[in-house]
Amino acid sequence: MVAGDEIAPAFTKKPFIHEEENGNKLVFECHLIANPKPDIAWYHEEKRLREDVRTAIKSIEVDPHKYNVTLELKDVTENDKGQYRISAQNKRGEVSATINLTFIRK
Repeated sequence: MVAGDEIAPAFTKKPFIHEEENGNKLVFECHLIANPKPDIAWYHEEKRLREDVRTAIKSIEVDPHKYNVTLELKDVTENDKGQYRISAQNKRGEVSATINLTFIRK
């Protein structure tokens, strides 16, 4: 891959979920390649998520054209369950993936 090559977004690791802060924070994470840097959008069900006191969206370039993209949810409740979708788009194309958040009662 040449530095100036344009690349449509593509996942190198599809979304997965991990817990932080003893389960008080969930992190949805995926890895992708793209050039130029893609615009990232996260959705819960069909609603686009915006950053607020509970929600953080991050896209960090870890190598040239390689990104770690995360959605962080704090103070998680059962209302957060359901389908989440990430969309990554640049002028070369778009890619999306979904992941479901479920709760198991103990």
